[in-house]
Amino acid sequence: MASPDDVFVQFNRRERAAWQRLARGYDTHFKGLVMQMLDPLLAAAQVRSGGRVLDLCCGPGYVAARALARGALPIGVDASARMLAIARRNHPDIAFRAGDAERLEFADCSFDAVIMNLGLHHIGRPERALAEAARVLRPGGRLVFTVWAAPCESVAHRLIFDAVNAHGRLDAVPPGPSMFRFSDAGECRRVASQAGLDAVATSTLPLVWDLPAPDGLLAAAQAGGVRLAMLLEAQTPTSLHTIKAVVRKASEPYACNGGLRLPIAAALTSARRPRAGGAIARSACAR
Repeated sequence: MASPDDVFVQFNRRERAAWQRLARGYDTHFKGLVMQMLDPLLAAAQVRSGGRVLDLCCGPGYVAARALARGALPIGVDASARMLAIARRNHPDIAFRAGDAERLEFADCSFDAVIMNLGLHHIGRPERALAEAARVLRPGGRLVFTVWAAPCESVAHRLIFDAVNAHGRLDAVPPGPSMFRFSDAGECRRVASQAGLDAVATSTLPLVWDLPAPDGLLAAAQAGGVRLAMLLEAQTPTSLHTIKAVVRKASEPYACNGGLRLPIAAALTSARRPRAGGAIARSACAR
């Protein structure tokens, strides 16, 4: 039987491979949705002109680009070479580098803000990633991360997961962290506090996903939503055919101007590295 660490290592490998394959699809299908999240993220992180910002799990570099527009000094890190290629092509004036969120190659207290937009649920050992984010923050610096809200709060995810639950198998994918673990505010507060952070606050970001009708939702999920894509690919052909038909029918009430306007939500968590006291604040950079 595989050890927990083996499971998480394999999960990370599958994630990296999937992002290599789906990077372009993510930039095509998710960009308009993700752009709605940028200003709330940067506001929660208190990004200011001249501040050093780490865009962790940066993908195509959306957060880094918006931070630069505010006068900040961003660096983007991602594990996917193809995501980094898109980011560098679109934003040649920003430094992007390959890296592992569980083992950051930055000195302690390197950043005024660390922002991880829709990245934490793609990491096998998220506690390590949060501890690393806390380590590279200066005292008083802020960590902000988002994940997708639970399906009960998000129509787009609910349509997919209800269809898979009724006509396929939710457990068809290999084991790994729950996609919606950090949709729970209590769990976010617990893990952020465990990483040595304080002033933890959570909120929900209501968003709207504009997609083509009638099959835009599943097309986007399969083309650029890594964990959704893996779930759908794991279904039998017969189940997937039925799931598509069910999602298409369930999407009809959201038709708008020849397309679909689907409510979807993200969960946002912000936290602060303590200015004094606490394990991480007693490191060399706090003295």
